Parts: sequence; C-alpha cells; structure tokens
Amino acid sequence: MLLRQMDEREMEHWYAHELSEAFAPNERKPLADIRCLIAEGRYELWGLFDGEKMAGYAAIWKAEGIPLVLLDYLGVNRRRVRVEWVSAAEGAKFAATMNEFVKTITELGENRRLEDLRCKE
Repeated sequence: MLLRQMDEREMEHWYAHELSEAFAPNERKPLADIRCLIAEGRYELWGLFDGEKMAGYAAIWKAEGIPLVLLDYLGVNRRRVRVEWVSAAEGAKFAATMNEFVKTITELGENRRLEDLRCKE
C-alpha cells in the first residue's frame, strides 16, 4: 500500500467515481474549485493505493502560517462497506447477505491498514 498525493488522472477518477457517488451535488465542491485550491497550494488530495486501486482517500484544506489542517473529505473503498436492512426474522436473507459480502471481501484481498505503513521502531 502506498499513501501519496493524487495525480490529475486519479483526481478526475476520484471525483467522478468516489466523491460524486458518496456526496450529493450540493455537498461537494466543483472540481474546478478543487483544482484552483490545489494550484494555490491550499488543498491536497491524498490517495491510499494498493497497486493501481485506490483503497481510500483524504482531501485536506491548509492555510499558510496556520499549523493545522482541515479534513474536508475522507473515504474508503465502497466495496469494503455494506449497509443492508435484514430483519431478525430473515435468517436465510442474513446468511445469504453475509456469504455474498464475505465473497466480495475475499476477492478484494487483504485490507492493510494505514498504520502498517508507518515507521516501525
């Protein structure tokens, strides 16, 4: 896994396939504004990559002279998260849902945590 800033192609993919699906239009900044903020040095887009696949992302506001940053957007690969309503009376549906999700997670492979990338003492 590699944590690094996104390039232009990755930023466009992130906006179209991650941010646009996770946030309603009135909850996300226009891509042109994000590009402008990056060009001004006030915004950074970071991706956590497993090879070519983005496993997670963070968008960060920063300001010169202020030793703090604001986390604007944070996300994980949506295939690793699932929300589904299953009643306690639906045992067969619960089992099928869990088996399907386990299959999906198994196909995705190991989910190495960000802390695994930190320096070890």
